[in-house]
Amino acid sequence: MLKDARVISAMLAMSLGVVIALGSIGTQPTVSISELPSIESGMVVRIFGILTDLRVHDSGFESLVLADPESDAIVNLVCSPGVLPMPSEYSSIGDELQVIGEVSNDRIPPTVFAASDDVRLERSSAEILTLELLASHWRLFEGDEINVRGILVETSSDDECRLHGLDGSSSMALVCPNIEISHLNGKLVTLTGTFRLNPSTMAFYIEVREAHLS
Repeated sequence: MLKDARVISAMLAMSLGVVIALGSIGTQPTVSISELPSIESGMVVRIFGILTDLRVHDSGFESLVLADPESDAIVNLVCSPGVLPMPSEYSSIGDELQVIGEVSNDRIPPTVFAASDDVRLERSSAEILTLELLASHWRLFEGDEINVRGILVETSSDDECRLHGLDGSSSMALVCPNIEISHLNGKLVTLTGTFRLNPSTMAFYIEVREAHLS
């Protein structure tokens, strides 16, 4: 979502000392992603967001997109190499990340600049990603491989398998072209698969690649 030109600009900013490792500063305010447009550029904040896109650049920088699970707001994150590993080395789509970084509101959506030392995994996608979140933010996740937990239920009518949310309020169809999962019927499972939208029925489904007991 961020072009290489944006990353080059970030590198120049880094060379001028605009963005530094900020993890040692303990007074950053915690703000939601939806609040970022009202934050003054240059302010250092702490944010939490769901990873929806990650790109690795030849420069060593990484471009990420984080979503606010409570709204439609997103933020672009430009991450520069530090001492600790880069996000691509430990995070997956759907994970919740915590970031301390400098806000820029020169463009919409906002951008946060941070070093890898100031980005960390807060919760894995299996812990935070729900069927409701997938459905409400489907444009951000469609076509992505995700990990999600739920109760596997095989319906008696057409042998279709569905994944039911842990709160019992929602479910999603499963397509399993290469694996057998009927033995997991009625059990709490973690699925790895691609989140898709059927254009003919406008119904969501998960194309399952892997399934195991949670």
